[in-house]
Amino acid sequence: MPKVVCWAVLHDHHDDPPGSALALRFLGAVHRIVLQGQAPQLAACYPSAGGDSDCDAPWPRFHAVVQQQAAVLRELVHCPVQTNEAGRCAALLGGFVEVARRTGLPLRLLEVGAAAGLILRWDHYFYEAGHAGWGDPDSPVRISNVFGDVYPRLAVSTRIEERHGCDTSPIDPATDEGALTLQSYVWPDQMERFRRLTAAIRCCAPCARPCRPRQCGRLDRGGAGPRRFWRGNGGLSLHGVAILVECRPGALQARDGCRRAGRHL
Repeated sequence: MPKVVCWAVLHDHHDDPPGSALALRFLGAVHRIVLQGQAPQLAACYPSAGGDSDCDAPWPRFHAVVQQQAAVLRELVHCPVQTNEAGRCAALLGGFVEVARRTGLPLRLLEVGAAAGLILRWDHYFYEAGHAGWGDPDSPVRISNVFGDVYPRLAVSTRIEERHGCDTSPIDPATDEGALTLQSYVWPDQMERFRRLTAAIRCCAPCARPCRPRQCGRLDRGGAGPRRFWRGNGGLSLHGVAILVECRPGALQARDGCRRAGRHL
């Protein structure tokens, strides 16, 4: 019976490519319904909705929701997975502060596959490493315990001159719809990630237009897309925040286009 219930939602997707993240699309769709308050019986098992992952009979509750919401889930499962993990900014911090330290130049950022642009706001978060820290100490986003015993030299200030992002399906994190989309693709029991994402959305909400990525297709063969961002600009041009998901159509072409563009910047 449970297999039949799930198959009623997924039967049109048996030919989806392996890299299309069907399982995450399906579970994210269910999570979305839970976060919208439309499945209180299952919300009792979802920590992201105030529940307890050790609740009684989670699978019967899950199957009941899938059966009751089958029509809605059939539509939602077509949506692409969109995640925007602010914790990844820790991996960028060291490179950015080192470039700023060595050059003294402002940074200009371009992110391809920016989703909601939360990583583009990396300088609005606070990072803790040992007894040192970097960023806004009043930021709602705090990233700590990720560097181990060796961490970047943080006694450096940076200045962001420009930041731009593009995505085939950009998300506006300042809207309820955008925030819900991002939250739905975080596993409901990973509360540290969920809270950090929610804080990053709150941090980004008051931003001006540059916080929101624009829509773009795949980059052309000559890399003209990235060059258009920087033509005529001085300072230090970085294409250091491009996170390309290889299962997306055109990802390899986009990567190669960025490399070619970098040689002409």
